[in-house]
Amino acid sequence: MRNAMIAIGVGFSIAYGSESGAFEPLAGEFVATRSGAAVQSNRTGANPGRIKLRVDRTYPVAGLNKPDGEYVQITIAGAELERRWAERNCGRLSTEPGHRPP
Repeated sequence: MRNAMIAIGVGFSIAYGSESGAFEPLAGEFVATRSGAAVQSNRTGANPGRIKLRVDRTYPVAGLNKPDGEYVQITIAGAELERRWAERNCGRLSTEPGHRPP
């Protein structure tokens, strides 16, 4: 039973990419203004598929790594592990006040 719970926790972390208990859900858009890695883990820099942001592309936002965080979690359609972290200074973050993602 314990192993099953650990496996579920690991699976959830991989699927959603959130590594911080301070995850701040947020809805909006992130427009890349410079190329940068879109990583699975903002702690280790793991980047399966070597995914990079495309300048001037708009990505849906899921949240920040913490309130007013330096990393934004975005969705990159078609990427292995679509939820990725990007450095906030790689683009412009536009949010919808009071709106949280589903």
